[in-house]
Amino acid sequence: MNSRERVLLAVEHKEPDRVPLDFYATPEVWQKLREHFQVTDDEGVLHAFEVDFRYVGPRYHHQRGNDTFTGNKKRDPDGSWEDLWGVRWRPKEFKVGTYDEIFCSPLAEAETVSDIENHSWPAIEWYDYSRIAADSMAYDEYAVYTGWPSIFQIAQNILSMEKLLIDLALRPELIEALFQRITDFYCAWLERTLAAGGGRIDFVNFSDDLGIQNGLFISPDMIRAFVFPCWRRIIKVCADYEAKVWLHCCGSIRQLIPDFIQLGIDMLDPVQVSARDMDPSELKKEFGAKITFHGAVDTQYILPHGSVEDVRNEVKQRLQELAPGGGYVLLPVHAVQPDVPLENIIAVYETALEYGRYDSGRVGKM
Repeated sequence: MNSRERVLLAVEHKEPDRVPLDFYATPEVWQKLREHFQVTDDEGVLHAFEVDFRYVGPRYHHQRGNDTFTGNKKRDPDGSWEDLWGVRWRPKEFKVGTYDEIFCSPLAEAETVSDIENHSWPAIEWYDYSRIAADSMAYDEYAVYTGWPSIFQIAQNILSMEKLLIDLALRPELIEALFQRITDFYCAWLERTLAAGGGRIDFVNFSDDLGIQNGLFISPDMIRAFVFPCWRRIIKVCADYEAKVWLHCCGSIRQLIPDFIQLGIDMLDPVQVSARDMDPSELKKEFGAKITFHGAVDTQYILPHGSVEDVRNEVKQRLQELAPGGGYVLLPVHAVQPDVPLENIIAVYETALEYGRYDSGRVGKM
């Protein structure tokens, strides 16, 4: 059984040969892992961990700014850079690593719908889609995904979080106009990307963090009124090209999972188990027959602060709770951060490969 077959079976809530695996990390972690495994690129790390997914997407080639998810950004001498939405970022050093943070939101002073319409919006022609088919075929044995559309998060970058939250209440017409412009871009971008993939792209990964540690950023009614109509448009494009929908949504978002299922979302990431009401055994019991869970290995406490044995027990527990009957992809909750010991990262995947085999009868055995 190859990786693509394994993932698609799991998402159909069937048990493949083993639980599928995925992996994300910060640049510092990727570098440590390349050195550890003595490989020259990230693909070598993915092979070492037996990761079942591969990303494909168009190449950003416009002279203005940078694709938000492009690794090699065109930076100014002070290290700052601008993304395709006109948002300005600069690096900030923390104890465990360096992260880019926003310091200028281009529509922070917007007051009218005209201000939204007159913004300099990106165009799908700023990307080169010509290599998507070849890239997809090169990953023929893997589950192939593309992304990452985002509505709520991109809007907060463009406006600032404070302004977004205020304007949702005081200027709803401005927010509706902003959300629709972002959605227009991503629907057209996805149409071009999925068409170029020729039916070989299995998943679209889109990301909208609506949750915090103890609840939601805004009320469920506001989410349903403002965010979900945009998601429906994105999900419709995915359905037109028979691509499954994979949502990244952090935090305490349990009360929205029935909505996610009704909207047609196939896989939910990251299952932030340290957040309120996100107990994985309860989630599996309540929703596990209707949605696939992607993540759930704790990155808030266990990975950075636990021992190797703590990590092994965490992985075995997640397998016990989420793997039976399929519908689970195992990986850490968030991109692995630089403060996680290398031995703990390796322990996640060694343990998953040892205890995550359905055909051995060992799945979830403590």
